[in-house]
Amino acid sequence: MTPQDSASASSTPRTTARRRTRVATDASVKNHRRGAGVAFVSRDGRVGAVYTTTPADVVLAELAAVELALDELRNRPLVIECDSKHAVGYLLGSSTPRISTHVTTTARIRAKLKRSNSEVRWVRGHAGYELNELADRASRAARRQHEYEFPDSWLRQILDRLREEVGQLAASVA
Repeated sequence: MTPQDSASASSTPRTTARRRTRVATDASVKNHRRGAGVAFVSRDGRVGAVYTTTPADVVLAELAAVELALDELRNRPLVIECDSKHAVGYLLGSSTPRISTHVTTTARIRAKLKRSNSEVRWVRGHAGYELNELADRASRAARRQHEYEFPDSWLRQILDRLREEVGQLAASVA
């Protein structure tokens, strides 16, 4: 899979589709612990991060991050960039999930991708993709807030700082 690998979950030609919002997702898991911090960062400055106890493994956590972006940014077409080859492979259909929770989660997310006319792409993690790096920081913050029992205000401050960084990125591109 290359960084350009992607597929649309819809057959609608790009020329007729609304412009898609670029979003990076990521997950942070701690070895031998159940649960994960999952997050998304969009090019237009939206940042979301939560701790979820559901994922039993890193692939489910990465899928949960994609689903969080789709749920929070619903009713808009997205280009979701994910650094998990397994998660992206499952969503594109280029690899087949074998664990039942992966199968059901993948099917649910594929339906959401199709409904929103969104697509998913693989990007290399920790390779300088700014949105991916910000999503990584947001997911780690959500996990650490849970692990160390920091107050909600701690996580809000970090997410506010990340929103400012996204705004600075957008301003430097414009």
